[in-house]
Formats: sequence, C-alpha cells, structure tokens
Amino acid sequence: MYTLEDALKIAFEHENAGRFAIATEIFRSVLTVAPSQPVAESRLREINGKLEVLRSALRFTFPGEPVPPGLVDALTHMFRLERDLPSGHKQPGYLVSTNDERGRPNDRLLDLVMSAFPLARRARFDSLDARQVNGERWYRFWPGEHYALIVGLLQVLKPRIAIEIGTFTGMATLVMAENMPADGRVFTFDIVDWRKIDNSWLCESDFAGKHTTQILADLSRPAKFEEHRALIEQADFIFIDGPKDHHTEKSLLALLDSVTFKTKPIIMFDDTKLLNMVDIWHQLDRPKLDVTSFGHWSGTGLVDWCG
Repeated sequence: MYTLEDALKIAFEHENAGRFAIATEIFRSVLTVAPSQPVAESRLREINGKLEVLRSALRFTFPGEPVPPGLVDALTHMFRLERDLPSGHKQPGYLVSTNDERGRPNDRLLDLVMSAFPLARRARFDSLDARQVNGERWYRFWPGEHYALIVGLLQVLKPRIAIEIGTFTGMATLVMAENMPADGRVFTFDIVDWRKIDNSWLCESDFAGKHTTQILADLSRPAKFEEHRALIEQADFIFIDGPKDHHTEKSLLALLDSVTFKTKPIIMFDDTKLLNMVDIWHQLDRPKLDVTSFGHWSGTGLVDWCG
C-alpha cells in the first residue's frame, strides 16, 4: 500500500517528466491515501481546489525544472494539516524572509499604522449590524479581518477619493463609504454587478447620491484602465481585493506603474500570504509594510506608492 509520501514522490516524478495528466490523477488520489478518517466529499473538493492552486504556483515558480525534493515533505505535512487541523478556513502558504525583499517600510507607513491601530480598536459598525444579511459578519473580527483596520486608515488619511478593486459582497465598500470625509467619494470596481452577488450587503440607496459608485470594468486590461486613468490619478487610497489569480495583480501593478498620481496614495493589498500573491508582494519594490497581524489573517500589506 502506498504511503502519502510515496504517492507524492511518484506524482512529482511524472510532473517533472512532463506527464502532467498522470501526475494530476496521482495528486488527486493523494487526498484519499491512508487517511485516518474518511474525507467528506465537500471537504475533498475544497482540498482539491487548493491543490490545483498549489500545482499552478509550482508550475509557475519552476517552469521546466524539477520540483525541489524538500517540497514533497512540506506538501505531505500540508495534506495532514488539511485533514486534521481544526480550523474552518485554511490556505497553504509559503514563508519568505523580509530582510532581502524589495521595498522596506518608511516613516510615513510606520506613523500611519501607529495612528490607525488605536482607531481600529475602537471601530464601530452600527449601520452594518442593522442590516439584515445572511452570512458571516466578518467586520466583527479584529484582529483577523481587515475591516477595522480600514476604518483606522481612512480616519487618519481622510482621503477625498478612495478606490476599491473588487466589490464582491460590498462589505468593505460600506466600511469605506461610512468612514470617508463628508466630501469624500468611493469608487468600487468589479466585473460583476453587485445586484448579481448572493447575500450582497449593498442596496440601491447606497448609490443614491454621488458618495459611492460602482464601475463595471476589469482594470487589469489596458484599454479599461485607460478609460479610468484620470480617476485613478486622483486616488488617495486604493484597496486591491481582486481575484488573487496572480495574472490580474501582475497586470494591474504594471499599469499602476504608468500612473502619474496627483496625490501620494496608500495602496492596501489583501491576501498577500496566498500562494498566488507571495511573489507579487515580495518583489514589489516600493515602500511597504506587512500588517497581517492587524489586518486579514490571509495577508494584508500597505504600500506608500509614491514614497
């Protein structure tokens, strides 16, 4: 009978030889190799989805090269954690040193977070509490989620224009809108209309005035980015919470590099610890600060874009 380690080693042998179809099947079979308990079908699908992300990241990181043997042991441990760790939400990650990464914190970022943390601690969400929406109220969890941190940052920065890339349920959209100055405006971008999202926190009245606007556009596409360049140039705060598929964020960063900002925006990145985001964040060569411990458990980073 194959052990978990045997199956992974065989799978990587096929992977490195270019036999990706065979490797994929073995990778999938790994999920049911020698489990101490049966794996529920829904759990199997969730683990398998994470495995596909992991394999994609490995293929990107080691194109045409053998996968380092040490990763076999790491992956074996990862599968065991997926099966046995009592946590409702888990994602594979990768530890990366900070002493040799591009971009280091500057005084502006350090001063900003020192001022924002006490405000985040006192953040209130009365209007969200009053809304009748199904699903988790993630804004209540801090540290662990980034909503209270957004409150603190906006109260310190007092931006006139804030941009959100990735509306989804609109929870962060509302938090941003309710913590802007009286004359501030929030523009939230997505490729899906908020009305088509299940359990959206948004309603028509949120867009009744000019305070909050949703724009349907994929800003990772150069043509769409150009349509909104004039608006982006005026942004004081940008929250990037897109698909985290690596390609979108990489394209978006290249386009942001071409912007001549009229202000000095702070850009906040979500999920910087996810495998598809690790190298994006690590190689970002601008003043930056990892604030995961006071933001989202899956990674939060702040960038002083013009610093």
